Amino acid sequence: MIQKTKIFYGSLAVLAFIALVLGACPDKSADSVEPVYDPSLLKLSGQVYNYDQNNYLSSLLRGPKEFKGKLSIYDGGLGGLGLIKNGLLNYYIKKPPLSPINEDGGLDYLKGMYPSLEFSSEDVKAAVVALEISNSSEYSGLLKSLIGPTPPKPAINLLTNKVSITINIETVNYVYVDKNLNIKADAGSTDVGSFGFDFGFPITLTADKINLNLKKGWNSLYSKITAKVTMPLEMLSALMAIISSPNPDLSTLDLKALETSGNLKMSVADPETLKWTLVPSPSSVY
Repeated sequence: MIQKTKIFYGSLAVLAFIALVLGACPDKSADSVEPVYDPSLLKLSGQVYNYDQNNYLSSLLRGPKEFKGKLSIYDGGLGGLGLIKNGLLNYYIKKPPLSPINEDGGLDYLKGMYPSLEFSSEDVKAAVVALEISNSSEYSGLLKSLIGPTPPKPAINLLTNKVSITINIETVNYVYVDKNLNIKADAGSTDVGSFGFDFGFPITLTADKINLNLKKGWNSLYSKITAKVTMPLEMLSALMAIISSPNPDLSTLDLKALETSGNLKMSVADPETLKWTLVPSPSSVY
């Protein structure tokens, strides 16, 4: 049976992974990242949000709500310190332990998306911050992101009797490099399933070319996936009924009737519109 969270939660997972394996210079205007006068020090803070796990798909359409609780966070042994208290994130980290970019540093994995990927230097070492929740069965991690339909309402074409829904998934993540690094690649594309993730329906993701200059120290990268799904008009009412039900089940839909496309853009940014959002454990999404 097709998991009910694949279309949205699976999309977020794709972007989360892609964003985690690259970085670029931090945008000091963002309120969640303090001005980095010391490039070896990164401070992250801000209100934390979560989605209603009892009706996850519908909650994604409405948007997340402020989280008020306390949680412990873990950065995979990078040596940072922090926690979530009264719904507020406070975390800081200095220079972490590093690995070669072509090994545990993680950047080489992008060759699956960009066959023409080039590093200005192959001997750079790197590390990526991935915040996990260490004391909760409900949440597995914390991600600075934003996900939602654009425009908020589906676009209906009465001439073709079809409706289109565009979903944007935005993320920013942070990476440390031990020396300046330029990353270049021509535009690429891949089947999302072969890239290691599943949207819940067949889709080919195209990626715009990149030319990213990372500076020694901490860097940030903003990534945006725009996924468009077009379906017969009569299918929309069935989809909305499924999304609004207490136990959504997408297996009743004829996914072969869908027309899909996706695009990935990466740029140097840290938008204020993105929110620190708790990622639910797969087993906790009802």
